[in-house]
Amino acid sequence: MNLKKIAGLYSLLAGAAMIPVWLSYFATGTVLGAAPSPVGLSFHIAAEFATAAVMIAGGIGLLAGKPWAARAYMLGMGMMIYALVNSPGLYSGNGVLLLRIVFAGSFLAAVVFAVIGFVIGRDTNK
Repeated sequence: MNLKKIAGLYSLLAGAAMIPVWLSYFATGTVLGAAPSPVGLSFHIAAEFATAAVMIAGGIGLLAGKPWAARAYMLGMGMMIYALVNSPGLYSGNGVLLLRIVFAGSFLAAVVFAVIGFVIGRDTNK
């Protein structure tokens, strides 16, 4: 499997995984057992749904070999990295270790896949 397909799958799956997290929040009022701070939460959720949409589009584009896909993928990765830096602040007072592990692991994966995106973009622009 080549880098474009791996990155495309990651983008598609990571973007798609964001949606049920927030749907579960709407259903239960918590995310992985923690209640986020309500200040600015609606803006944050809107930004995360936008991130999910761009990541899904970028992933589908990479898998389909579309010429715009590498740029959409990198936009989505930037949005994802920002979300992963910003999101822990919503949960800072609850002490839930699982969330810290999820955010740290997701951040590391996003950085690795962003680097893969630079390789894909470099190869695409030749």
